[in-house]
Amino acid sequence: MPRAFIYCLLLSLAASPHTVLAQEALTETEQCAAVLPSTAELEAEGVRIRHIRFAPGDIFDATKTSENNHLYGLVNRLHIKTKTAALRAQLLFAEGEIYSKRVLEETARNLRRLRYLREPVLTPECYSPGFVDVRISTRDVWTLSPTLTFGRKGGKNATSFGVEDNNFLGLGKVLEFSQRKDRNRDARTLGYHDPNVGFGRWTLDAALSDNSDGHSADIRIERPFFALDSRWQALAAATDFDGEITRSVFGTEIDRYRQKTQRADLGFGFSNGLLGSWTTRYFFGARFERQDFSALAGSTLAIPNDRKLVYPYARIEGVQDNFDTTFNQDQIGRTEDQEFGVHYAIELGQSLKALGSDRTQSLLSAQVSDGLRIRQKERLFLSAYTQGRIGARSENQLIGASARYFFRQADNLSFYAALSGDYGRRLDAESPLILGGENGLRAYPFDYQYGDKRALLTLEQRYYTDWKPFQLFQVGAAAFVDIGKVWGDSAVPAVPLGTLRDVGIGLRLGSLRAARANALHIDLAYPVDARTKDRGLQFIVETRTSF
Repeated sequence: MPRAFIYCLLLSLAASPHTVLAQEALTETEQCAAVLPSTAELEAEGVRIRHIRFAPGDIFDATKTSENNHLYGLVNRLHIKTKTAALRAQLLFAEGEIYSKRVLEETARNLRRLRYLREPVLTPECYSPGFVDVRISTRDVWTLSPTLTFGRKGGKNATSFGVEDNNFLGLGKVLEFSQRKDRNRDARTLGYHDPNVGFGRWTLDAALSDNSDGHSADIRIERPFFALDSRWQALAAATDFDGEITRSVFGTEIDRYRQKTQRADLGFGFSNGLLGSWTTRYFFGARFERQDFSALAGSTLAIPNDRKLVYPYARIEGVQDNFDTTFNQDQIGRTEDQEFGVHYAIELGQSLKALGSDRTQSLLSAQVSDGLRIRQKERLFLSAYTQGRIGARSENQLIGASARYFFRQADNLSFYAALSGDYGRRLDAESPLILGGENGLRAYPFDYQYGDKRALLTLEQRYYTDWKPFQLFQVGAAAFVDIGKVWGDSAVPAVPLGTLRDVGIGLRLGSLRAARANALHIDLAYPVDARTKDRGLQFIVETRTSF
């Protein structure tokens, strides 16, 4: 596996970028008209894209007084600017194609997903009859950084150090080495992510971890449905994990067992592309999953049952083209994409003993989500899911739903509420429903309560400031309340405590110049309903990708 990992890395970096040439029909005069027509007029005329002009910007904008000094100038000079080939590989249009506002907006969404860019802007310019140029302006962030971090959450500390580059040599590749210590294990990890292998449409993810209790290895090679109008997808993925799993009660470890997991997935999908405002995708594949569990010395609880599933599956997915953007909602100081259309996926598989499975069961999973614009300043996002293995004895059945509500009270104030519920039946022993510091109750220890039914409500008042210390962070603040309950059957014995609540306040430091997690959370939280011995003000430090 290490040798294969290195080969994949070298192959990806060595691949030559595709060269996109303007078609011969675009040899007309390139004089720019005095007035640029509106987007609707450009589309009505059916103009073609003559040139794509890239304008990658430095980390700091020297035209702004607040960002023009010797230190920031040195940072700009040391930073390797993103190569044009890495940006071009993300485009959904090319020279010679008909101009489309929808395609430009979808391309901007793709660019915003890249951690090494900030605020990409795509605009038409230099119009002449029949033709228009497109300018792509981006701004880089600092991507080569030590990953020295400290976090405290759920009453436990976690530390890590290493080095990570989210834009290796300006090619858009991610290379990472880290050593992490948390409540479960010490881990040394080498990771690589390539969003455009050979500057094409294939992606590659690979990670190797040497852990204090075992190892893990993951590799995933995929040509995804990279656009709403994409016509095919291919996937090959494999996972190998061997490690110890901790079971805790009220945040205190009471048991450990060993888990060995092997998974493989191979499949192909196709689509007729975007028809009207909908795209429908079909995917067929085969999966292998094997789970082996064993007791460790001193184990006192029953270990989960072994499982081996080999099955073909089919999936249908629908995506409605209904997107919008906002600012200062789930992030700080960044444009965010919102999906308001319906998005659903239904998958059905069938495990058979004839294929090597240890049981005959149907495997079902389904998800659906939708976004609603409620008046001018309110947004509601709904989602629901179900999953399970159905047969003579149905297992691991889950159904759940969630709602996320945003009310923009002012440009710098937003109220947020989230409500979710899950109902399980005959859950696998290794995957109960949990509430604690990692599952929505911020002031409580990890793994505080277990069950097969769960409800959680979060209320949060958010405040976004314009304060940008040293032009490196943008500061925000929040006051929050978490209310949750978990109940029902579980393989882990814990005295049920009923409904649990916490209250707290915190600072948010949104990163403006780095590719690491978007926001540093510094919270003070108090567990209202904890046991007497668990009560006390909790200090929580963590990095997250959202507010």
